[in-house]
Amino acid sequence: HLGCHPGSSESNSLGDAIPDSGASASSKVMRVASVIIVACSAFHLRTKQPAAQDLSDQEQGQDDSQDEVVVQNFQAGDQSAQVQQASSSQQGSVAAPWQVTFDVQLDQSTVSSFTVAVHPEWAPIGAQRFKELVDTHFLDNSCFFRVIPNFMAQFGLAADPSVTAKWQGSDLKDDPTKVSNTRGRLTFANAGPDTRTTQMFVNFKDNSFLDNQHFAPFAEVVSGMDVVDRIYSGYGEGAPSGNGPDQGRVSAEGQSYLSQNFPALSCIKSVHA
Repeated sequence: HLGCHPGSSESNSLGDAIPDSGASASSKVMRVASVIIVACSAFHLRTKQPAAQDLSDQEQGQDDSQDEVVVQNFQAGDQSAQVQQASSSQQGSVAAPWQVTFDVQLDQSTVSSFTVAVHPEWAPIGAQRFKELVDTHFLDNSCFFRVIPNFMAQFGLAADPSVTAKWQGSDLKDDPTKVSNTRGRLTFANAGPDTRTTQMFVNFKDNSFLDNQHFAPFAEVVSGMDVVDRIYSGYGEGAPSGNGPDQGRVSAEGQSYLSQNFPALSCIKSVHA
């Protein structure tokens, strides 16, 4: 669901969009021509989870062999949720932009912060979901579990697997893509149309090739992009195609799995106004 490996059970359309956005025990490469999906390794819980979907790299003018590998692993987790989608009335009156700060444990000795401006006018449904995640502290103590250098940093699976499970089936309708996936912008991962849940990613560079693949940015980093650039990326792509975390296990086991097997990951201590 992040499609380009920001995907999850929304599977790779960045997982929920591009980068592997989903939590899936296994990933299946799906070609855009046949499935039209942007995704990373599919994200599915160890209970009942949809098969992982792959995000094919549609970017023109870029190295197809390199970007395709990265994009195909971006899955968006098909996470369950009890949170409702923004009502039509809420979408009708768009709120003003607002800011939140991410406090990030970059490594064992360094905590730094970056600030994000959320733009409901860009993507009202996605902005509302992000607000719900912030208000319920869903992101606190969670990690950037899929970080691809020169592409994106994916996050959005809760530290507590029981919390992740509550969001299963909470897919959002797509927002029209009004702005491009340029450096510093945040976007939900997906596994195709109308599959966004909780996984999202920050673009490290101009990834505008994602714009026509249901990846609608809803926010952007306004300060601390240097901190974002320092998010640990040493593990690379997630399992099974890379040495990084298996999104299915991240969903099912949460922080205990990550801390035992991937201790160098950068993690979010808190997200606050």
